[in-house]
Amino acid sequence: MLLPEHLPPGHALKQVLLSDHGDVHGVALIMNHRARWLSLSEIPNMGPILVPELGLPVQIGEHEGVLNFVFGFTVISWAVDTTALTLIGNLPYPQLIEVAASVRPRGE
Repeated sequence: MLLPEHLPPGHALKQVLLSDHGDVHGVALIMNHRARWLSLSEIPNMGPILVPELGLPVQIGEHEGVLNFVFGFTVISWAVDTTALTLIGNLPYPQLIEVAASVRPRGE
């Protein structure tokens, strides 16, 4: 599991949801503070279909990602090694990029 090292002030990991659908195992991390929230989902990286090619290219630390805006929410998708990640939230996109860039394997 990957975790963000940096969260906006007041935010904390509130809930971890595990999913097991056959061969696909996933996790969703819910991090909120009042009405501001973030959700980080992690599933095995099965190729380019999971990191969409549509959107604005953004640099996520050492990785390349895609930024989209959907109904007032910011969505960032990228991959780290064998994990496809999607960060969704209602915070300003620069804050979400900072959070995404801080995602590391647990204990690293």
